[in-house]
Amino acid sequence: MANAQDDDRSRLVRLIEDNLSDDARQVRIEGFAGALSSTATLDRLTIADANGVWLTIEGAELVWTRSALLRGALEVDRLTADRIVLDRLPAGGDAAAPAPEATPFQLPELPVSIALGELSIGRLDLGEEVLGFPATLSAQGAASLAGGEGSATLTLDRLDGPDGAFALRADFANATEVLDLDLNLHEAPGGLAATLLGLPGGPSVDLEVAGQGPLDDLVVDLSLATDGSQRLGGQLVSTRDAGGEARVTAALSGDLTPLMAAEYQPFFGTDSTLDAVIARDAAGATVLEDFSLRTVSLSLTGSAALAPDGAPQRFNVTGLISDPAGTPVRLPIPDARVTLTGADLALTYDRDDGDEWTARGTVNGVETDTAGLGLATLRASGSITPPDRGPVAVSFAIETLLEDLAHDDPAVQAAIGQGARLELAGDWQEGAPLVLDRLAVTGDTASLSGSASLLARASRLDTTLDITADLPVLAPFAALSGQDLSGAARMALSLEGDLLSGAFAAETTLTTADLALGTTLPPALTRGETRIEAALARDAAGLRLDRFDLSGRALSASASGRLSSGESDLEATARLADVALLTDALSGPVETSLTLRRDAGDAPWAIDAEASGRGGITAGITGQAGLPGGAVNLRLTGTAPLALADRVITPQSLRGQATFDLRLDGPPGLGALSGTVSTTGARVSAPEAGLVLDGLGLDARLSGPALDFTGAADVQSGGRLRFEGGLDLDGAGLPGRLDLDLAEVRFMQGDLFETRIESGEIALRGAFAAGPSVSGTIRLAETQVRLESLSTGASEPIPEIRHRSESAAQAATRDRAGLTGGGNGGGAVPLPLDLTISAPARIFLRGSGLDAELGGEIRLRGTSAAVQPAGQFSLIRGRLSFLGQRFEITEATATLQGNLDPFLRVVAETQAGEVTARVTIEGPASAPALRVSSTPDLPQDEILARLFFGRSATSLSPVQALQLVDAVSGAAGGQGVIGGLRESFGLADLDITTGDSGETELRFGRYLTENIYTDLQIDSGGNTEASVNIDLTPSVTARGSVESAGDSSIGLFFERDY
Repeated sequence: MANAQDDDRSRLVRLIEDNLSDDARQVRIEGFAGALSSTATLDRLTIADANGVWLTIEGAELVWTRSALLRGALEVDRLTADRIVLDRLPAGGDAAAPAPEATPFQLPELPVSIALGELSIGRLDLGEEVLGFPATLSAQGAASLAGGEGSATLTLDRLDGPDGAFALRADFANATEVLDLDLNLHEAPGGLAATLLGLPGGPSVDLEVAGQGPLDDLVVDLSLATDGSQRLGGQLVSTRDAGGEARVTAALSGDLTPLMAAEYQPFFGTDSTLDAVIARDAAGATVLEDFSLRTVSLSLTGSAALAPDGAPQRFNVTGLISDPAGTPVRLPIPDARVTLTGADLALTYDRDDGDEWTARGTVNGVETDTAGLGLATLRASGSITPPDRGPVAVSFAIETLLEDLAHDDPAVQAAIGQGARLELAGDWQEGAPLVLDRLAVTGDTASLSGSASLLARASRLDTTLDITADLPVLAPFAALSGQDLSGAARMALSLEGDLLSGAFAAETTLTTADLALGTTLPPALTRGETRIEAALARDAAGLRLDRFDLSGRALSASASGRLSSGESDLEATARLADVALLTDALSGPVETSLTLRRDAGDAPWAIDAEASGRGGITAGITGQAGLPGGAVNLRLTGTAPLALADRVITPQSLRGQATFDLRLDGPPGLGALSGTVSTTGARVSAPEAGLVLDGLGLDARLSGPALDFTGAADVQSGGRLRFEGGLDLDGAGLPGRLDLDLAEVRFMQGDLFETRIESGEIALRGAFAAGPSVSGTIRLAETQVRLESLSTGASEPIPEIRHRSESAAQAATRDRAGLTGGGNGGGAVPLPLDLTISAPARIFLRGSGLDAELGGEIRLRGTSAAVQPAGQFSLIRGRLSFLGQRFEITEATATLQGNLDPFLRVVAETQAGEVTARVTIEGPASAPALRVSSTPDLPQDEILARLFFGRSATSLSPVQALQLVDAVSGAAGGQGVIGGLRESFGLADLDITTGDSGETELRFGRYLTENIYTDLQIDSGGNTEASVNIDLTPSVTARGSVESAGDSSIGLFFERDY
């Protein structure tokens, strides 16, 4: 029998636990007894949420009269607990979504009477998260509510920390209208009240509220004291005279500054008062005879009168905020600094003087920590029609003008402008709706206008709303949105509904003109007019999307559906007119469709989505969403052109197709994602790196946050690249690895150099988002470094070019080409380096007369931003031709210092008579500098004269000096002085020479036509020779000449190039 009873009890406990628990709450009961008797006990009850147990009740007992429920009463003789522990308040959890169906408004139903004979909690432990600090209390009390009479007693005592006690005793009977109230709070310094209210210094607190007697002769005394000094005191007096007029008088005063934070004390001063007298005669007319609330900075006074039917007869209210010293007033608003220099308000109406009411007010010099308002002006007026002339009616017209708006954030300032006007006008008539026939907000950057109505009926609050918002220029909101924004927008909303039940029917229209959202959307998608129309309704059957239509030049979409506690569905389609709006590599339309269905409110959603378009765009999503715990089970398959990523990775570009087969199974997140992505025959172009990969094959496998991939590609310039690696997509900084294998890869850096990587192994390790380490070995085969020109220090660098009136398209083109200097790599994360570059031989330096071979090994350490090279490429053999002389190279080195532009140093020597001439070429290969020196030390022009003419510079003729300058310029890679003259005169040939005996000869030639060339030679002796060449065919030329001495010649020549 005992075992059977235990089994029954266990089943009952489990039943109670299951019914009290849900997804966000778990209830556990231990030692439960007396469920079917008048006395029920339990040893321990705990309530937990996702963060653990937050409430524990120990040693609880309930003694109650079960039969009283049959009389509509709840009678509890005793409710006690040895200990209650409230560690914290329960976690908020995910708020349940409101039901899609509209439901009528209802008031809660309460028992007819309640009686609690004894409430006793021996120990109530409150955790730090409840009050902000731990506290332990005990509680005793009782309560009853029945037959028009009510009583309650409650006593709380602090068991830990500073002494504290709270006691409440209250009794009231409807029949006698006798109230007996006694409330006391006494706490030592640092008590609960002072701490929770944040009273400065944490003083002792003593609060007493006491009154006893009938309502027609009742005096309630109030006293609040801290640290033994009264801060607030006064009385509330209720009387009724023989004529039936009831009067309530309130008078409170005191020095509140010790109760306020220091910054609020000047507002109150040392004397704050509240006085009010309210009278109600036997007929039901109510008069507020005198009302006054005063502090040092605030004065609010007024009077009012209401007729027995509640209609106003008169009111007069005046308010003023100002500081006697004229300084700004800090308003007592917690957690916010708000000051103003002054404010005033006047509100008047008197039926004896007519139906009109008026209101006037101003607020000056408002400032907060981040914003300011120079002046706010209120003007309002209207009329009140009394009931003796028909239904009570009220009309109103309110206008508020805001001037000198300011905000510290320039983005907010641009959006709000400098001022705004607010207008509200309407009327109300008894039995009719409240009508707002004008609602308008007009600012510098936007405007809003509309109308509304509100009608209260039995269990309903019917409303209508018609509103239009205009943003004629979106640019002022660009900084606030965090992206470039331009165009215009207009929105219209029309709504009818019941605010209490939640039923409504709404239609909205959003129209944009030439909308541009920075890089979020391609401008072509929203160019011209784009229009969105939607109709949404909610009723007892659920929520319906009757219509959603988006139409624009490039994009269109439509949708409809319903959401209910039963069956729900949604169908949507979208069409992109031309995918060329997203990438230049594709063209043609793209179409998508989506279907969502579920059989019941707690059933999962079935999803079926498809996308298709030209260029190989196909995609499908099938599966379920809304599974228990928010899980999904979806499969995504299809192919997509890689060119769709061009806008994101510019100036890089991708070509080819990606095939994907992915599954999302579980709560949405990386941990639930798995599948594969692959490409074959793809192409990658990276113009900044001068790299093009063809035939790219990639196989990537995703398993939760782990991504593994392998692939290979042909390098367009020659060679092959293989790679393999993995990433932890959920790890901090995106940790991963990447191994590169290079074979016979030919690499070029413009015209600067060309190299062939015989083999290379490069490894990247670490956090890719923070900059992985780069290590490995690269073995170079033949490498050509070309020196196109040498700087002699005589020319200035080309100044920075400024582009005037550059269009957005032109700027985008230069940015994609890496010519804007706008951050392409400038903000790159430095990568730790440990790279070895090996080339035992065949590094050739050529150009500008230099022909040298180097070899060696370089090890690069440090970071990509601060390379620390060790080793160099050194001279194997070489020579230098300069000014027609052959120089022997005595030193040649090349190393890397942080980029792909090698740093060179070449020293070559030759003998010019008794002088050893030396040429030094040093600097980056793209712009090396040439320097000439000698032993013994001679001026540079003297060294050059001895090299070129074998004589001192002082013995050169002017023509020889010109030839010397021209030769030096040509050797440095420039066109020379003579070359400049040739171009300026439009000649095909111009040369000046000097013989050993000092005679000078000038020769110049020019094409008369495409196949006729004439040449003229003149020497310093006055002798001339003219010649003409005529190309009869590509292989046959006729030539003739005549000299000033009378000699002439003519010939026919056959030439063939091979």
